[in-house]
Amino acid sequence: MRTFVLIVSGLLLSMTGSARAHIAAGTVTMTAAAEVPAPTGAPAGAGGTADLELEDDNNLSYSVTVHDLSGPATASHIHEGAPGVPGNIIISFTKTSDTTFSGKTTTPLTADQVSKLLSGAYYVNVHTGANPAGEIRGQVTTVTAVKGTCSCKTLSKKDFRKCVAGEIKKLSKDDKKSAEVKALKKAVKKSSCGLTASPKKKPAACCLPANDVAGIVTGELCAPVKKEQQCTALGGQFIASPGCAPTNPCSPPASPSGAFVE
Repeated sequence: MRTFVLIVSGLLLSMTGSARAHIAAGTVTMTAAAEVPAPTGAPAGAGGTADLELEDDNNLSYSVTVHDLSGPATASHIHEGAPGVPGNIIISFTKTSDTTFSGKTTTPLTADQVSKLLSGAYYVNVHTGANPAGEIRGQVTTVTAVKGTCSCKTLSKKDFRKCVAGEIKKLSKDDKKSAEVKALKKAVKKSSCGLTASPKKKPAACCLPANDVAGIVTGELCAPVKKEQQCTALGGQFIASPGCAPTNPCSPPASPSGAFVE
């Protein structure tokens, strides 16, 4: 199941609870031809894939499988570097066999690392005894953000709430009771979705800390408020002007992932 996070000022803020899953994912294809410097003695069919998933706690899950190498894989990493350029190691993968690596990082990626991961600045490398600098390589260009189903921008308030309620019904019994779902319901109820103008009694905006449980919501939600204390009580980010409608000042997010889009 997919879960999103709210991104404020370039920082990723994760929510706790049982509905944890990925916010971006993709498969990287590795070949010997892409390796720099060129490997020695690599079979023509040498290659592999790396399945990457950025989770809502900002850790990266990975599963690497290789085939037809010159010998057992000795190590695998994510490096920083443009195509054709060797770079420094950013993340080391855990070896599970001579042809596989799998696991999850234990230190969350920073906002800068997420930006680079999703913009093609990293590559995956697999090393062997014959090629300690790397035998196969693939640029990380296919990892993209998973987006939500229900959009406050394209739906009326009634249809937006109906869409969210329908998606929540599809969740497991335990996930329906999770803190994420409770927070999402509260955010949807308070959101400005459907408003064509900000209420005169609530002229300011509050960017709500609504996580996108199971990829339900696309777009950061905004709640009309009168003063900052009200936004603080909602756990949101206060914006004095403009208000929430007709333009949502909370979007687009200051984030490379596009998990919330206006």
